[in-house]
Formats: sequence, structure tokens, C-alpha cells
Amino acid sequence: MSGKITSRANVSRFSSSLFLFFFSFFFFRFSERVLVEYCLQALLSHSTIKSHALAMSRGLCLPVLDRVAREYRDNPRILSLVGKIVANLSLHPEVHDVLFATGWVGVLAAWKQDPNLLVTLPATKALCNMDQAYGKDVYEPGIYLLLPQERTVKWVHLQG
Repeated sequence: MSGKITSRANVSRFSSSLFLFFFSFFFFRFSERVLVEYCLQALLSHSTIKSHALAMSRGLCLPVLDRVAREYRDNPRILSLVGKIVANLSLHPEVHDVLFATGWVGVLAAWKQDPNLLVTLPATKALCNMDQAYGKDVYEPGIYLLLPQERTVKWVHLQG
């Protein structure tokens, strides 16, 4: 019996040391920017699941995304990942008030004017998903609005 315990302890020690080796190899081999991209890709994957998206909106995810966007404002790939995460969160009407309150609408409006499509398309998509008063369409992950970029409203004049 003690042989099995020792064997399990050795396996556990080996697996933890193997984990530390790969973690240190991974950590020191890649730059901070690449690690941030990997983390954002993981968050992007989680943001496609409704329960995870709602949990992300209730937690500290939006302020952290804001900080990442400010620190990497010159990196369109990172801004694109952040925009895609916010666009996925904007699919759920329960999150709209949180996005308004945390100032993401202004950030997305500024990104909509960016010359890089990697930044513009997710920002436009998120804003369209939040515009439920005039636009009833919702753009799921992987679907982007190319045209029209502006809201079109048809006014009906009633003659009385």
C-alpha cells in the first residue's frame, strides 16, 4: 500500500514539475503581448457562451478589457480581440446597461472611426447589437455588418 502512495506522490511531484517547466518555458519564450493575445482569445471563446458572457459582465472583465485596450491602443490585433469580446457581450440585452455604464459605447464609437478594419468591424457590430430601438437585427459571432454603417430610420408622417 505504501508503494502506491509513494508512486502517486512521485507522479504528482513529476506532473507538477513538468507543469512548472512548460509554464516557465512558455512564459519566458513569448512576449507579454503574445500572452495577452492568448488570454484574450480564451476570453473570446468564453464570451460566446451566454452564461459565461453574463458572468463576465458582472465581474471585473470589462474594466480589465478597458485597461488592456488603453495599454495596447496601438496594436490593432489586441484591439480587435477586445472588440470581438465586447461584441459578443453585446448580444445579450441584459449586458447593455453595463456596457453603457462602463463607458464602452464611447470607446466603440471612437473605434468605429479607426482606419483599420480589424478595429472597426467589431466596434460597429457591438454598437449595432446594442441599438435595439431601431435595429432589430443581432449579429452573432463571425457575422459582421459591412454596409450600411449608419442607422437608417424611416419616419412615418401621419396626416390627421
